[in-house]
Amino acid sequence: MITKYKSGNVTWLDLESPTKDELTKIGKEYALHSVVLEDLVSQTLRQKADLYNDYMYAVFHFPTLSKSEVLHNAMDEEIDFIIGKNLIITTHYRTIDALYRVIKIFETSGTLHNGNSDLHAGHVFLKIMREMYFSLEAQIEHIGDHLRKVESGIFENEEKKMVSEISKINRIMINFRRSLSHHENMLSSFQSISKVLWEESFGNQVLSITNAYHKTRAAMEDYKEILNDLRNTNDSLLSSKINSTMKSLSMMALITFPLALIVALFSMPTASNPIHNHPQQFWIVITIMVIALIAMIGYFKEQRWI
Repeated sequence: MITKYKSGNVTWLDLESPTKDELTKIGKEYALHSVVLEDLVSQTLRQKADLYNDYMYAVFHFPTLSKSEVLHNAMDEEIDFIIGKNLIITTHYRTIDALYRVIKIFETSGTLHNGNSDLHAGHVFLKIMREMYFSLEAQIEHIGDHLRKVESGIFENEEKKMVSEISKINRIMINFRRSLSHHENMLSSFQSISKVLWEESFGNQVLSITNAYHKTRAAMEDYKEILNDLRNTNDSLLSSKINSTMKSLSMMALITFPLALIVALFSMPTASNPIHNHPQQFWIVITIMVIALIAMIGYFKEQRWI
């Protein structure tokens, strides 16, 4: 589906899951390179930023979380940008809320920048990126909410359950870092290209988006450190509980084996057994076992094993 918007000299084409026929039509109308058109047909695994004659072609991936209470794995949302002097084409394959917020602003007022210069496609791109990073910050804060729940769970004796929760959040963090890892270089490329397409001073405005990226990345890294600390704490508590259980089982084995041996020895029907066929044989064995038990417990306490 192709939707066209116009404000002043700027034309914005938004393509959602475009067909080959639609791409062919757009390609002919705006003289787009065949390589670009091939990439637009489906999602591209590799993020990139390339300069063609009078426009830049860039592929950005943005990690996206569902809005449910249950934390699911992050999916990548791809936006392909074709950015000329007064033309911007955005291509995506699912509905993206942040993108449509910018479209609404563009439709109603056409005001997407605070400078005195005329609006051009670069301003539209910056506004889209700013909204995308703002959306990412909200999603990262959503991860932070789940980290706080994990912290509570760790100290409420739910260490085993928290192992899977920590692993799930860690997987999401890995996806976030993977998706955002190329953004800095691509924004740097855009800053260089922007000086060719528009006025040189516009490069300074690009820095604001780079700063927004760094802010988003820093928030993610902060939560990554918290996640590592929580994992270490959870592992320590879990290890302590396992060690305590193993210690208890070992103590039981150390105690029950000698007692079982005593019973076996004094139950042997041999002539040399001093209490064999004695009328109080049962109580004699019980007494010996109690004495042995008290002696072992006393020894274990002296050694500080219990």
